[in-house]
Amino acid sequence: ADTKNGTGLFSSNSIEIPEFKNELEAKQWLVKHGFSSPEVRYKLKDGIASGQVFDQEPATGEKVDPKDTKVILYVGALKDPRVVENYIGQ
Repeated sequence: ADTKNGTGLFSSNSIEIPEFKNELEAKQWLVKHGFSSPEVRYKLKDGIASGQVFDQEPATGEKVDPKDTKVILYVGALKDPRVVENYIGQ
């Protein structure tokens, strides 16, 4: 077993990425396992609830080193952030 990383927590530097269901769960898991904060990209998607993770990079099942990996979460948005209502003069 490779223990040269010095943490004593893992037999190697690689950790398998699980399938994340929601943003909060994903962030908690990532911090707990030594990853930096993920980049979160909010998008409207049919059938996807607000806060629900519908895609991720790296993909589920990939083995990565937390110190060298930037995680991107694609999360359902409440509504399209690009739509801005114009109430001027109303």
